[in-house]
Amino acid sequence: MEPAGTGTQPVLRAASPAEVEAELRKILASRRFEKSDALRTFLRFISERTLQGRGDELKEAVVAIDAFQRGASFDPRLDAFVRVQAGRLRAALFEYYETEGKDDPVEIKVSKGSYTPVFSLRPAALPARQALARARSWRMWAVSLFAVAFIFVAFLWLFHSRVAKRSANKSPSLTQEDSIVVAGFENTTGDPVFDDTIRQALLMDLDQSPFLNILPESTVLDTRHLMARPLSEPFTLEVAREVCQRAGGKVVLSGSIASMGRLYVIGMTVTNYATGEAFIRDQVRAEGKEHVLQALDDAASDLRSKLGESFANVQKYSVPLERVTTPSLKAL
Repeated sequence: MEPAGTGTQPVLRAASPAEVEAELRKILASRRFEKSDALRTFLRFISERTLQGRGDELKEAVVAIDAFQRGASFDPRLDAFVRVQAGRLRAALFEYYETEGKDDPVEIKVSKGSYTPVFSLRPAALPARQALARARSWRMWAVSLFAVAFIFVAFLWLFHSRVAKRSANKSPSLTQEDSIVVAGFENTTGDPVFDDTIRQALLMDLDQSPFLNILPESTVLDTRHLMARPLSEPFTLEVAREVCQRAGGKVVLSGSIASMGRLYVIGMTVTNYATGEAFIRDQVRAEGKEHVLQALDDAASDLRSKLGESFANVQKYSVPLERVTTPSLKAL
């Protein structure tokens, strides 16, 4: 988290064990963490080990075996479970400190490439009222200066968009440099366990691909923050298209899950962000909630092939979700 303010950035001081324990309890009870047993287990385990002075022991295999009981046969070269969970944890902490924890005095951070958390005291946040007043004051003198430039840029953007719509291929071919934004999934089942589960599970599936370039969750959250859109707002196709445009992406993957008795239907659509045209539509069915993750595995493999990844790659880099994460939808 970058501290607000001007001039030299203040140096963050280490937090005391009591302060860290209080912050840990607050995070684990937050809305972002309370529904994910995996995230809660991961953060509690690495924080407690570090507070015990054993942070240097936190390796991938230790986390897998001691925190998640993956068994002594766990091999990080074949199983990406811990790396996937670590990515989810970093994104969840980032989101927490952007929303519920924005005024917390202590920050718990897990740097990329490490499983040992860093505990620090954060400088006092600028009061929201002062920040709003400063923003309004800045806008008052800046709006006249940038009005002409804004109109000119808007005109260029509109012209470019119309040209892109006429010239874009309805079924663009993707390269490893083209970013894909994964939007939220519409849940019409009435079961809250699917509110964010399908999207998170699909991200785990697609992240295994060495070909696809999925826009990282931290970049998605950063971009939504710059768009001045609250993170509590549903990540709809419309919002995802704007994120895709701002982040330099190419396509948006959106979807839905519906149910008819014990039958669950998962639909996925890949859309060209520039034209709004859908060029891939896919649908899979699962007989019962317990088979939803398996159906999503099959759909993800099929989607990777349709997006241009070789069949050999898909077969080589496809670990079933039940091995990458927990088979429990509720825990996921």
